[in-house]
Amino acid sequence: MTESNVNSREDLLPRAIALHRQGRLNEAEDMYRELLAADSNSADALHFPGVLKHQLGQSDLAIEYIGRAVELEPAHAGMRSNLGNVFMESGRLAAAEACYLAAIELAPDFADAHCNLAVVLRAGRGRRAGRQSVGDREGIGASGRVESRTRGVDRLRPVPARVVFVCMSVPAPTPRPM
Repeated sequence: MTESNVNSREDLLPRAIALHRQGRLNEAEDMYRELLAADSNSADALHFPGVLKHQLGQSDLAIEYIGRAVELEPAHAGMRSNLGNVFMESGRLAAAEACYLAAIELAPDFADAHCNLAVVLRAGRGRRAGRQSVGDREGIGASGRVESRTRGVDRLRPVPARVVFVCMSVPAPTPRPM
């Protein structure tokens, strides 16, 4: 392998992410595919295409990709939070809750994970109010894979995507003088 091939491969991820952010999803997907072909055990090469797959409505595939990325980098709070986002938007609230709790444990100051956890808990409380029994829950094991201990959670309607980041627009409380 020549040095120019190595450099172009190293530049591939930032270029793919830039295309992804610009909304050029087909081009980004092609680059992500190339990255995965070069290294199928790269957490980043799995994580970002997973996010893209979710945006394209392929949430089960997104869970597979991001879940594998979490297995490879279990201490990455952002990946766990993104996996939680996919679960939440897919209506799998208990799995989302487990992801956000794991992200918060890894990065206690991770505001997005705290915010999204609050959204999940609120949504789950409203959905459970009409049922006598929720049954067991579903969660993410240490491996990052879903461990299903749930009856009925998969039948819940997804939380709208616009709800996920609602906390970002809420101003921080003003400290009170003592």
